[in-house]
Amino acid sequence: MHHAVYWKNSREFWSKEAAKIVLITEQTNSAFAGKYAYPNMILCETYEGGMEYPGIVFVGPSEHESQNHRQHNTMMHELGHEWYPMMMGSNETDYGYMDEGFNTFITTFVHEKYFGRWDNSYGPGLGFNDDERTSNYRGALMQQLAGNQEPSVQKADVYLSYRDYAEATYPHTSSVFFMLRYTMGEKAFDDFMHLYYTRWRFKHPYPDDLLNAAEDIERTEGD
Repeated sequence: MHHAVYWKNSREFWSKEAAKIVLITEQTNSAFAGKYAYPNMILCETYEGGMEYPGIVFVGPSEHESQNHRQHNTMMHELGHEWYPMMMGSNETDYGYMDEGFNTFITTFVHEKYFGRWDNSYGPGLGFNDDERTSNYRGALMQQLAGNQEPSVQKADVYLSYRDYAEATYPHTSSVFFMLRYTMGEKAFDDFMHLYYTRWRFKHPYPDDLLNAAEDIERTEGD
């Protein structure tokens, strides 16, 4: 079952959007990343930020929802953690890209399902717009051009700053997965996603397990 729980003073936004976001996130991610396995999916408002637990996520209040879609995206992102790491239980401290990066990638598809492929980052009437894929590409490239890029495959406490960690783990990894999808082809990539899910749901995959799933599909379906 899908649930949205929120403060009374947030009713105007949450009553219109929250339950719908829960439903679309569950449907989109189940089709793409593997079937949602918990009996309930609960989106609950809290005081600030966002945090995920099996079957329930917490998201803080936001202002200016009509001007940007940050609140929507935060809801989608936190709900996406029900797949990574709540079902595919990777170690975020050691391999953050297998958690936050993979989740940023799948959240892009939920965001596009909700708002459309293009011009999906802001509400109407501002005179400009952006989209999540391009925004992630740009963030990763700007970090490289600034000379601040660090490897995605390293422990969280090794990064020189939180920004270096965030750029390497979230947008950079998401962009790499899009490149892999383009290289493998959409059908082969979809099969890889489902193979990874089938092998590692409620287990603890390591980076080699992720790579092995992709390579096994590429051997049988690659050009």
